[in-house]
Amino acid sequence: MKDQLRKSDSLLASAVQIREDMKEAHGLYNDRISELAQITKGELKAVVNTLNGSFEEKKYKKAISIFDRLGETLYSMEDNQAKMDELVLLIGGLEFSTEKTTSSLLDILSEQAKQHGRMSKAVNLMNGEIMKSLESSKPVDSQLKEDINEFLLDFSRFQDFTIASVPRISQLFDELDKEEQRGKRYNETL
Repeated sequence: MKDQLRKSDSLLASAVQIREDMKEAHGLYNDRISELAQITKGELKAVVNTLNGSFEEKKYKKAISIFDRLGETLYSMEDNQAKMDELVLLIGGLEFSTEKTTSSLLDILSEQAKQHGRMSKAVNLMNGEIMKSLESSKPVDSQLKEDINEFLLDFSRFQDFTIASVPRISQLFDELDKEEQRGKRYNETL
């Protein structure tokens, strides 16, 4: 019986640690979203509005700098995404986890990863277009401005989804806690 108790306590400690690690990883991911919001909605939007029909090297260099920062931030988010994916796999290996809970967590993270991938691709393409304009000393075409405005909308959807996922992830961890408590009560009756 003591061995079972130790095993249960060990599982509890693992579950608590995994929950804390997930909370930290998702918190960092949300911090990166806030950084992206500041860069996207603050700086990028302002620079796009200055890219009017005439070519000014200074403005294009500033736009490239902003896209580089967006790219770096999106790249750092990949590490957070990988950490969260790893934690979900660990959760799946816990005695009291359910397939439904693990699948739900993976669904949330998968959708975040898809949206993140689309944004990374868009940033790279738009940055490349601005660099071509800078190299040729020609103003960007109206299509690029439309692409940037579409990116701003995509980012808002990405931000909204990520913000909405926070309580969903908490709820799934609450379900894991309930399953664990049921398991402990069941083990105590044996």
